[in-house]
Amino acid sequence: MSLDSQPLVSLPLPPATLSSLAKAGYETVDDLLSSTVEDLAKELHVPNDTAQKIFALVEKRNERVPLSQPVSVLASKATGRVVSTTCAPLDHILGGGISRAHVLELSGPPGTVKEDMAIGIVKAFSDLNERTIFVGSALIYVPQPSLLVINSISFPFHSASSLSRQTRNSLLDRIKQALTKACAAHNLTVVTTTQMATKFVGLDGLPANFDAAGSRGVMLPQLGPSYLPDRRTTRVVVAPSSQTSGVLRTLSRPLHQSAALPGPVEYILPSTSRIPCHVDG
Repeated sequence: MSLDSQPLVSLPLPPATLSSLAKAGYETVDDLLSSTVEDLAKELHVPNDTAQKIFALVEKRNERVPLSQPVSVLASKATGRVVSTTCAPLDHILGGGISRAHVLELSGPPGTVKEDMAIGIVKAFSDLNERTIFVGSALIYVPQPSLLVINSISFPFHSASSLSRQTRNSLLDRIKQALTKACAAHNLTVVTTTQMATKFVGLDGLPANFDAAGSRGVMLPQLGPSYLPDRRTTRVVVAPSSQTSGVLRTLSRPLHQSAALPGPVEYILPSTSRIPCHVDG
């Protein structure tokens, strides 16, 4: 089996180099080999010959190896890289379904169907006879899970108002590192749900104060993107227009996907289910 999906943290690279690679968004061998020496040198702020040495080490290690038991499990799951979410509008904007070993953030105001959509994804993995860890009010250990669902990940940060900005940012960074490792090393697919918050932006679209000229309030996911792996995350916003209809909007996609974001997709709730479907059925 190719080591392309092997996490970079498993390679004998200096800790400082691994830290710089992680901050630049490089998580696996495949991420690194899809770049160039020049791009890597620019992103890490190092000379080209240093970047070339990193590439040489990775390419030397990127050989076929015997399947160990954990890797065999990963290989068996790699046959279907995309899993339907059971929600047709969501499948549409995701290009067919949720990608394995990636993160999907579902955000929306209270009372929207984001949690129901997450449960639909749990059902999809259950139909494939694969296990799920669902983190809500309790955490139950499940051996060899394929899916991790973290419900209301924003709630602890919202309720702990005494957290300093430095502590908050440190915790978000630790979550990002944990999700990155879970996806890269264990082929774990992750779904998070989060609440929305009003944030002020200026005419240039950048964060601004409420009293700045031309600033306006917009609804955005409460935690922002800092806890999410850049190269593995799709962010979807549920924007209801009524109790039974609304639109799904793609806020961002994995960093390496340069194509334009898909447009909003309308949804309705059928009378027999809380899982959204296309307006035309």
